[in-house]
Amino acid sequence: MTWFDGTMLINIGAVCYIIAFALRGELSLRALTLLGNIFYIVYYLTVPEITLWFAIASTVLMTIANIVVMTRIALERTTWQMTEKDKNLYQDFANFSPGQFRRLLKIAETVHPEKGRMILRGGKATDKLHYIVSGEAQIIKNGETFLLHPSNFVGEIAWLLSGSATADVIARENIEILTWDKAALNTLCQKWPDIDNALRARINQDLARKLSGSVQHGLAVMPA
Repeated sequence: MTWFDGTMLINIGAVCYIIAFALRGELSLRALTLLGNIFYIVYYLTVPEITLWFAIASTVLMTIANIVVMTRIALERTTWQMTEKDKNLYQDFANFSPGQFRRLLKIAETVHPEKGRMILRGGKATDKLHYIVSGEAQIIKNGETFLLHPSNFVGEIAWLLSGSATADVIARENIEILTWDKAALNTLCQKWPDIDNALRARINQDLARKLSGSVQHGLAVMPA
């Protein structure tokens, strides 16, 4: 036997597996596993006197499954499937992965309420969570009136606490809102806990910004 012959293919494949299992990154792990599978397949096809068709078939099936999952992981981490509008909106949800954000958008409805339309009524239960994409909303709370600008949630307190809205929210002209049905949103969050965590973290950022602004307006609490 020379220093390199057909059996070295098995050894190289095994080394690929060992290195793969020592890595923490899932995509890197799968890429090296895929490379190891290729060496095994080449060995099965060229070295044994009798072609090991069962071993080849099982390794090919594992390779195909690995490629499918690698593709899904890559898609989860890229924004190329998003429209330019969605990419711009995604900048406000930086704590989400692109895949998580796409799932969130999938169950959202884009609405354009007429000027003066009541979006939320304080003290009343609501089955929606809203997010202002563009335009402004007027908030009336504790006798005070102020404007809520884009990149703000509306009805987040009611969603977090499963309670009622804490203020009247009225649409102004040319407003665009993303709206989620609470039941559908809760189902999504139960199915994907990572989305639930990311959404709550994003809402907490929103609440912190609103509470900071409430000091300037002389209000105890500013969220709706």
